[in-house]
Amino acid sequence: MKSGSKFKTLACGFVVAVLAFGNSVSVSAAANISAKTGAAQLPNANTQPRHKVCTSLSQMAREYYSGDFSYDSLRALPGAQDITTSYAAAHNNRLYDALHTLMADLHGYYTTYSGFNPGSLAYYWASTDAVLSSNTYTMFYSDVMADTEGIKLNREHVWPKSHASFNTSNGGADLHHLRPSVDKLNMAKSDHAFGYIKDTYNLDFNSGEINGTECYYVSQKNDLFECKDDVKGDVARILLYVYCRWDQPNLYSDLTADLLPEQETGSTDNGKRVVESLDTLLQWCEEDPVDTWEMERNDLTEMIQGNRNAFIDYPELAWDLFEVEPPKGMSSPSHEGCEHHYSEVSRDEAECEADGQFVLRCDKCGNELHRRLAQTGHADVNKDHICDYCEKPLIYPVVMKQASQLKDGDHVLLYYVSGKSTLSPNVSVNNRLSPVSVNKGENGVQPPLDSTVFYVKAADENSFYLISQGKYLTSPPEGGGLFYADEPGEYSKWRSDPSDIENQILLVNTAAKFNGIPQAIQYYSGSFTTYGKSDKSAFRFELYTTDEHLWDENGEHCLLCGEPSPGSGAILGDANLDGDVNINDVTTIQYYLAELIDSESICFEAADVDLSGELDIFDATTLQMYLADFELPYEIGKMRVSTLAADVN
Repeated sequence: MKSGSKFKTLACGFVVAVLAFGNSVSVSAAANISAKTGAAQLPNANTQPRHKVCTSLSQMAREYYSGDFSYDSLRALPGAQDITTSYAAAHNNRLYDALHTLMADLHGYYTTYSGFNPGSLAYYWASTDAVLSSNTYTMFYSDVMADTEGIKLNREHVWPKSHASFNTSNGGADLHHLRPSVDKLNMAKSDHAFGYIKDTYNLDFNSGEINGTECYYVSQKNDLFECKDDVKGDVARILLYVYCRWDQPNLYSDLTADLLPEQETGSTDNGKRVVESLDTLLQWCEEDPVDTWEMERNDLTEMIQGNRNAFIDYPELAWDLFEVEPPKGMSSPSHEGCEHHYSEVSRDEAECEADGQFVLRCDKCGNELHRRLAQTGHADVNKDHICDYCEKPLIYPVVMKQASQLKDGDHVLLYYVSGKSTLSPNVSVNNRLSPVSVNKGENGVQPPLDSTVFYVKAADENSFYLISQGKYLTSPPEGGGLFYADEPGEYSKWRSDPSDIENQILLVNTAAKFNGIPQAIQYYSGSFTTYGKSDKSAFRFELYTTDEHLWDENGEHCLLCGEPSPGSGAILGDANLDGDVNINDVTTIQYYLAELIDSESICFEAADVDLSGELDIFDATTLQMYLADFELPYEIGKMRVSTLAADVN
C-alpha cells in the first residue's frame, strides 16, 4: 500500500502541501498555523444550510484539481479491473492510485482526537460543522445541534475503529472522516455495517429517535445500521474517502487477509465490511446528492488540513473508480442533474426462504433503482412446528435422545437447560452465537431447522471436534468468543466435564485459557460465548444425540450436520445413473441379466437394491415392488452407495 503524506513546514508559519506529478505541480490551500498554539487557525463558521442540493463547484474546488489531477485527467484513468472484493478493486486501479496520491500527499495538517483545545477535532467542528454561521455545530446522522439540552457528544468514527487499521490518530482523527454525533445514536450504530433495513427486512430491526425525530434503524441480527435518507450520501462519500485516502481494503467485503498490520497503525482491523454491498454504497451516493453545506465543509477542511474529499466535488468518480456506468441524470456539483422523483414500478414479494425485490423508476429521467426485500423467514405462532405461511416443517424429522456422554460419530444438540435453547449457526460481529429455542418433549428433542446439530469426531484420546456443515466450532486462544473454522486447529478441540448436576455437562476448550483459567461455552448477555469455566447454570448443557445421519432427498448430505455421504454419487436403485429411480432402472437390470447390455451400462452397486452383493432377478422384482409402493426393508431412493462404474452413457 501507499506511503503517508509529504509536506513542508515553512518559516512564515504556514504548512503548504506540494504534489509533484510529472511536470505538473499542484499547491493546495495553505493552512494558517498559529505561532502561539502550533495549530491550524479556526476558519469562519460554515454559512450553508443542510440538505440544499449543490449544483456548482466552489472556487477552492476548481483550483484544487489541475494538471495530471484535473477532472478530465482523473476521469480518463481506468478504474477497477476486478470488483468481486473491495480489496481486489483497489489493486491495478490507476484511478484509485491517483485519488490516494491526491488526497494523501496534500494532507498537510493532522488534527488530534481528544479535547476541545486548538488542534482538536471538536475545536474545528465549530467551523466545519456549523450551520448558517451558527455558534455551535450539528450532530451527524440526526441534524440536532450540539447545544440542544440533554445532548451528549461522541466523536464518531463513521468507518468504525474495529473495522480499520487506525484508532484515534491519522485516519481516526481526520476531519473529513470524524464527525460529532449524539452519544445514544453512536452507541446504537456501534460497529454495524451500513445498509438498507427499514424497507428491506420484515421485523428484524429496531428504530430510534433523537429529539423527537426518528432517524436511525438497527438490525442486530443482520449486523446493519441505516441512517435517515438525507445523510446517506454523506456517509457514502466519507467511506469512499477513507477507502482511498487511508487504504482500508474492507469497504464492501469481509476480509481475513490483506489487512494493514497492527504495528503500522496501533489498531487491529477485524476485517468486517463497513457497507453491506457496492450497490448500496453507490445508491446512497446517488440518492442523497452533495449539498451546499458539504461543499463548504470540504472548503473549510481544506483550509485546515490541506486536502479535500474528491468524492464530494465529483461524486461521479465513485462510479468511475469501480468501472460502473454512472446513473442517468445524476446530480453532481460539476453539472446540474435530474432532481429525481422515484415511483415504484414493480414488486416481487419476499417469501420465507427467498428474497424479493422492488424497482423504483424516476418519472423524469427513467433511472431505475433495484431494492432487495429480504426473505421473511418462517413463522410459527401456534407452535405446531409448521410454518404458518409456507407450511414447511420447522423441525428435523428425527428424535434425539438424552445422553450422558459423547462418542465418535454422534450427532449432538447442546441443550442449554436454563434458557431452553441451543446454539445457532450464525456468528455475530463479536464472535458470539445467538440462542435458538428448543422444545423438549417426553421422548427427547426434535432439532429446529435453524439450530446447530454437531457431528462428533474424535480429535485425540481426550478430546473431540464439534463439526457443523463442514466447519469446526472454535474458541479464540483466550476465550471470549466462538466461531466456525474451515479447518480444525488447536482451539477446535473440546472435552466434556461433569457438572454439579446429574446429566448436565460443561463443554470445555482443551487449549483456550485466560489468566490460566480454562474456557468453557457459556450463555452470557443474550448469546453464547466462551468464558472461565464455572459450575453456574450458564455453563451447563444437556446432551441429546443420535448416531444416525439424516440424508437429504438426494442422499448426498446429512441434513443434521452437513456431512457428505460416504458414497461417491449413486442413489440405491438408480441402476442407469440418470439421477432418478424409475421403471428404466428395472429395465436396465433386466437387459443386463439377459445380456442385452454390457457392464459399462449399469451401476452394480446401485442395482443391487437388496444389498446381497449379487445382481439377480430378485433385484429387478424388488425395484418393481418399490415403484408400486410396497413397504420394503431397503433404503431405495434414499441411501447413497459407493460406485465403481461412474461413467454410463
